[in-house]
Amino acid sequence: MVLMGTHKSLRAACALLVLALAGCDGDVTTDGGSSGGDDSDGSTGDGDTTGGDTTGGDSPGDGDPSVRVVFPPSGGTTAARVVVRGTVAGDAAVSSIAVAGVAAVSDDGFATWSAEVPLELGENQLDVAVVLAEGSASPPASLTIERWPDETGGQRGDGRWPGRILGLAMDPDQQRAVVSDDVVDGVFGIELATGDRTVLSDSESTVEVGSGYELVRPTRLALFDGHALVVDGDVLVDIDLATGDRTAVSEQGGAGSGATIAGIRDIATHPTTGRTVLLVGSADGSGPALVDFDRDTGLRTVLPTSGASLANAYRFAVDWSNDRALVVRQYSNALTLVNLATGSSTNLADAGEVVLANPEYAAIDGQSAVLWSDDRLVRVDLATGARVALSGDGVELRGVQGLASSRAGVVAIDYVPDWEDAPRAPMLIAIDPAEGTRVVLAR
Repeated sequence: MVLMGTHKSLRAACALLVLALAGCDGDVTTDGGSSGGDDSDGSTGDGDTTGGDTTGGDSPGDGDPSVRVVFPPSGGTTAARVVVRGTVAGDAAVSSIAVAGVAAVSDDGFATWSAEVPLELGENQLDVAVVLAEGSASPPASLTIERWPDETGGQRGDGRWPGRILGLAMDPDQQRAVVSDDVVDGVFGIELATGDRTVLSDSESTVEVGSGYELVRPTRLALFDGHALVVDGDVLVDIDLATGDRTAVSEQGGAGSGATIAGIRDIATHPTTGRTVLLVGSADGSGPALVDFDRDTGLRTVLPTSGASLANAYRFAVDWSNDRALVVRQYSNALTLVNLATGSSTNLADAGEVVLANPEYAAIDGQSAVLWSDDRLVRVDLATGARVALSGDGVELRGVQGLASSRAGVVAIDYVPDWEDAPRAPMLIAIDPAEGTRVVLAR
């Protein structure tokens, strides 16, 4: 790792959720699943994730069914009902599935299934029971959904909330989200199982977690091997999430070497190899570009691209399983796919029922992506470019500040700052990428 000293005073003078299930008993275990790419920050897909897994507690033997709840995770909602989706794996034939007594429907022999379950105000424990064709019953999976009377009621999790969140990433083990905050100038961890928040590192004297480089305005971030790589202006700062210690690893005229970059707009890291890619506004004096960053040496290398322009590139989402990046070109109202192996870039077709307007954030979900565009969620087919608006029930989204793929669905940070009309405190929300249904993980 490249080491570097602190420069906050100089820079300040120049510029002032694995799905873990709450309420599960000892008969339930959680396991990893996969729904497309996983996001290493608010807008980057970093691996293979898909919805959370809740599996019947006794370890299944050969042929025994393994029940998996794909969505929702345990959490809170204002909706009067919730659609629970899941799968069953194993050789044994399934006769029926019920969720909290509501019969599930399926058109493929319960390999996939869903049930629309009414919710009472307060806590609702939803047991998923499976009956085999031979008549025996499989141990139930379980999740807990708390129904709140309105958007002002209800709380999930304890601990200090960040003041202003500018980046979101999922830990590779899927147990927590990590967010950047430019009020304490640091990063917070948010446990998906409970909603609890913890300061992991900060540069403000009120908390003082970790030491080293003093962050000024942390924005985007990516996670790998117990560390966060945080964008702070045009500096990349490595944060040890165990100690909170901070080290500048890329800074023009300081740490790092190679391409001269300015305006770091996004960052993504492969969850297993550690390959790190930056989206920058300028590289070596040219326009927007993708840049490989070597975490061990600090070397910055421009990825040459050919084909579609990257003009007005704002954010990206990386689909590591297919070695490609989806670049969100905000003011061009366009989406561009870039092959990370060859640099070939292609604009997605302008198709479907939704016209893009001011797209901001994206998260990969298999062969599709979920976007925040024109204050609504949009699902985009990455093969055809077809777009469809996602609606779904749950707390209204009013100020999405980042999207990340996870086993809890697509995860979003949503809040409205105090200085805007109708402010609202931050929430971490799981979104069903199929329908848009929303469950609050922390608030």
